[in-house]
Amino acid sequence: MPASDKVRTATIGVIDTGLADFAKGTNELTTARNAASIADGHLSTAEDAWEKQMEKTYGALVVEFGRASADRFFPKTKTKSKKGGAATPPAGG
Repeated sequence: MPASDKVRTATIGVIDTGLADFAKGTNELTTARNAASIADGHLSTAEDAWEKQMEKTYGALVVEFGRASADRFFPKTKTKSKKGGAATPPAGG
């Protein structure tokens, strides 16, 4: 096709716009992935700190009130296993 062909010039414009949009989208995706990774790290840190604090709290309750009383502060609940399995069935059921 000659350089002055209308289809060619229109197509080149669309391709150039598409390439610019693709580059912008790629940059935005990279930024979003980085932000998600940072947020995931913050979540993990917060969960670790919370777990350590609960262990310290339980230990203090055991010292203050005894194990049986301390256990009543932390009732057993249905939870998913860390391996992503099904919820723990209720006792006796």
